[in-house]
Amino acid sequence: MSQVDLLLLNISNLPWRPIYPYAFIQVSEIARRFDLRVQRLDLLDVRRELWKSLLRRLVAVHRPRMIGLHLRQVDSIAHSDYYDSKTGRAGGTYFPVSDSRDLVRMLREVSSAPIVVGGFGFTTHPQMLFDYLEVDYGVQGDPDGFFAHFDDVVSSRLLHAVPGLMYRNLGALQANQRGYYPPAHEREYTEEIVDEMIRFYGHAQLYGPNPPTVAVEVMRGCPFRCYFCSEPDVKGRRIDYRDLDVIVDEMRFLLEHQIRRFWLVCSELNIKGHEFSLTIAEEIVKLNEAYPGSPIEWSAYSLPTTAESDLKVLQRSGYAGALNDILSLDDSNLRRAGVPYRTQKALPFLRAMAALHEERQQVESHYREDEQLKNRLATRTPKELGNLFSLFLGNAHVDVTTIRNTLRAVDESGLKEHYRAAHIIANTRVFATHRGGYNCPVQSDKEIISYDHHGRRPTDLRWPSFYYPRFLVDRLGSPAAIHEFFSFIADTFLSIAHRSKKDWNSFLLRHTNPGQVANWLSAVSLSSASTGREAAAAAVLARLLRDRDEADVSRLFVPESSERTLWNRVAERVLWLIFAAHRDETGAVLDFLSVPRDSETHIELSEYRFMEKLYADYESTGALVEAARRRGGFAPESLEYLYLSWLLYANNVCIRPDYRDLLFDPP
Repeated sequence: MSQVDLLLLNISNLPWRPIYPYAFIQVSEIARRFDLRVQRLDLLDVRRELWKSLLRRLVAVHRPRMIGLHLRQVDSIAHSDYYDSKTGRAGGTYFPVSDSRDLVRMLREVSSAPIVVGGFGFTTHPQMLFDYLEVDYGVQGDPDGFFAHFDDVVSSRLLHAVPGLMYRNLGALQANQRGYYPPAHEREYTEEIVDEMIRFYGHAQLYGPNPPTVAVEVMRGCPFRCYFCSEPDVKGRRIDYRDLDVIVDEMRFLLEHQIRRFWLVCSELNIKGHEFSLTIAEEIVKLNEAYPGSPIEWSAYSLPTTAESDLKVLQRSGYAGALNDILSLDDSNLRRAGVPYRTQKALPFLRAMAALHEERQQVESHYREDEQLKNRLATRTPKELGNLFSLFLGNAHVDVTTIRNTLRAVDESGLKEHYRAAHIIANTRVFATHRGGYNCPVQSDKEIISYDHHGRRPTDLRWPSFYYPRFLVDRLGSPAAIHEFFSFIADTFLSIAHRSKKDWNSFLLRHTNPGQVANWLSAVSLSSASTGREAAAAAVLARLLRDRDEADVSRLFVPESSERTLWNRVAERVLWLIFAAHRDETGAVLDFLSVPRDSETHIELSEYRFMEKLYADYESTGALVEAARRRGGFAPESLEYLYLSWLLYANNVCIRPDYRDLLFDPP
């Protein structure tokens, strides 16, 4: 085999979301422009003890003139991968920076070829990482200039003329001025690359029912200054659109290889408005017609400003949404964070996306809910996350008004009813900016939490490092308490998640007994059994109301493990029927709480407004219960007390003094 110019290695793949490195594709295309040959290998599935022997074989076979390391990211960006908020344990397994240094040291043992590192992750902290990685050269940003001077770099001559190159000159670190380049003017994918992708994913996965997305760059650069994002520093602030004919040619080539799921690479697709995204959608509609088969599906990051009418056009072309997280629904917070959107656009966008997802779910059944829940969040696609509401309420510029305004906006819009679950990002990944300092308003390094293989370590941005909003730390006391607070908000006020988590059998066991339930059920008519329930639960409920069998009543409290799901639904319905049949008792509770109700004695308040009322009247959940006993006269064994307990449990009520001013305006 002839000698290769560059042996390009990657050890920065996220194990739970493996992606064939797009850098392999782009670097190889740039190298071809200069008649240079690249050999690529991702080491994700290679056990560490086999690295050295594999590297020795690669070097012997390919005799590379230079060896390159692609460092796509320096960590997972997700704090949960290094800290378990429920147990307080810190650690982790994904440390691509230290893995890359280990790889460099092994390469030194098997090859004398110079070693160069590049990639988005390296470019984020080039000065900090260059010596740590023990490489000969570093490439900041796009490697076009590096390949134009490749022979000079290999020969260690005229290094000062190579755009973006980092190297040592007489012991001093030199960092040349970067060059910024537009996306490729030619197709990047080749037959060889597609063959490698098949080997990387496996034929069954790449062509299976839920294949990975395949990257196609459509635009480069971002002019915005979102505090948490390093893309403008890495990719530049100038916006360069890729030629539409080249984009279509790229997708056509992939379609000819039966690849029909795409990730369109850009900062935000609608960065200059919606015309470009709509044009892309039109071209994809044509490709769908020209290449019949399963519908093309595509995703791309976009600002949350697209109108519902435009979203419908995008969706008809196969657009599956994107995973951008909206920070909040508070304009002051959005302004401080530097993001280029406001609530006036973001809220209608969220409503439109939720509505379109529900329309799509009515005609599609590709993804089962249990499959969504058992997989990690990072592995899911935008389409599968349509039922997830994600906010960045732990952003570095959040304050008490941010949280209140966001929760109020969600409640008034009815948005939460569209989402089965919600997720709140509680902290920011800290970066050193190219202008100096940190991307977060850090007053002391002690506010930054860093992790290595052993857990928490002294602050060092070469390792995963995170910042919690100072005001939340002051109010709640610890990261664990912040996560607990956000989990409560996510389940209760941003989604309907808490409703699906109720254990009504255990609720009955805690608050009453079979004899009382049997007595209360005597007022319930048999005709109520089938109302609003599926067949299995309705049949059990009908038998329960007809026979009044003691064993069946007991199963409401402690069902067999194999029947828990069924009997949980029955227990939920039994409680509804009991309360509907005893409206004098339930009405007395609602009168005591002074909350509005409808003709069937159901409260006419959302979880948020109901809890706002309770927070205004009581200092804690315990104080409310005690007042109900003393002033309301509700004995623990009474139906009134059961109904009060049900109201608190069904609405996920949690009254805590430290939550009060975070959730609601002062009365």
